[in-house]
Amino acid sequence: MSLAYYLAARRVPGLARRPVAWGVAYGLLLYVVMNHIVVPLSAAPAGSRDPTWIVLTVAVHAFCIGVPIAWLAGRAAVEH
Repeated sequence: MSLAYYLAARRVPGLARRPVAWGVAYGLLLYVVMNHIVVPLSAAPAGSRDPTWIVLTVAVHAFCIGVPIAWLAGRAAVEH
């Protein structure tokens, strides 16, 4: 996930300049890919349908996964 963002940020400098906005978007994309492609193709059980759980997992993907990836990978792309 980080490598993909890093490679994209090297080609699209705007990804490194706005890590919060693009990180949130990237986190949301990762949520969709993981929950609608990866998990259904795996042997893992389906996730909870509880609305609170869904909101929390979306928020975690956006702010605790997407933003840190965008910030760190974006910095590395600019420095490289």
